[in-house]
Amino acid sequence: MFLTPDRRFIFGTHDFDFKSLFVINVARRRVVLNDEKERLPGVDGWYMDKAGYFFVALADDGMPQGYDSDSKPETLVIYRLDLKSLTVKKGAITAARLKSVRKIESVPWPQSDDCTSVP
Repeated sequence: MFLTPDRRFIFGTHDFDFKSLFVINVARRRVVLNDEKERLPGVDGWYMDKAGYFFVALADDGMPQGYDSDSKPETLVIYRLDLKSLTVKKGAITAARLKSVRKIESVPWPQSDDCTSVP
């Protein structure tokens, strides 16, 4: 999870069966976007470029969408997070372009031994 530089939003992923998106409005102390309602694919890593935050989508087999094991991927499916409209929009990025953008390292949400959140 990470806090935006303006300290207005926390966003990241739940780690259940697959990594799913959540966004929290810090000032209002409420979840404003949650994958349970949006039905988005799993998250394979967060990135940031001039247009904002996005994540690479995971396919059902656990590999990035667009990835072909027989060849290098030309393009990968991404989902852009729009924090103004609180929406997520599907797009694509070339593998070469993905290498040139900043990958965001997230801080893991603390969990207890039984996989529940801890205070």
